[in-house]
Amino acid sequence: MVFSRNRLFSLAVSTLLVCTLTMSIALSDQTLLAAELLVYQGRMVPDDGDARTSTKEFKITVLRERADDGGVLHWTIRENGRGELSWIAQFGVSKWIDGNGINLQSSRTSLANPLILFNSENHSSLIPLALFQIADGGKINMDTVWKQGALSYRVIEREQVNGKYFWRVLGFNSFGTKRTVWVSA
Repeated sequence: MVFSRNRLFSLAVSTLLVCTLTMSIALSDQTLLAAELLVYQGRMVPDDGDARTSTKEFKITVLRERADDGGVLHWTIRENGRGELSWIAQFGVSKWIDGNGINLQSSRTSLANPLILFNSENHSSLIPLALFQIADGGKINMDTVWKQGALSYRVIEREQVNGKYFWRVLGFNSFGTKRTVWVSA
């Protein structure tokens, strides 16, 4: 008899857990519809120096919660080569300022955006990273041009990398090219 009661209790608890889990998934699903996962990968190579020894690679994973004013970014960063920030600086929250669908989140827009550490022989530098979002790579084409902040941007070519097509976008000012970005086509 004791075994039966425990089994009945176990079945009731299991049913309750399944119902709770199902409700949680349903609620989370509605919340997640308003979110977007963005992944940024990059490599920095200084103009002067050996690319083999002075390359810095990084990957930023961002969960963007959408809102009428743009939203909030929850980000984590992984660094490889030439130093690494402490664990506390490898994640954070910053604000997303919504643009016109072609939005390059300036590193100056939010002081809470990710930074990477770059150690050279002479000094260490903290480099703020811009978080890029182009809402739809299908809406840009060859020679699409726009200005945002101090930089002008131009789509210069379509490239295939590892079987996927990307638009190559240059960010430049009167002193030359400052950024190169590849956007899924």
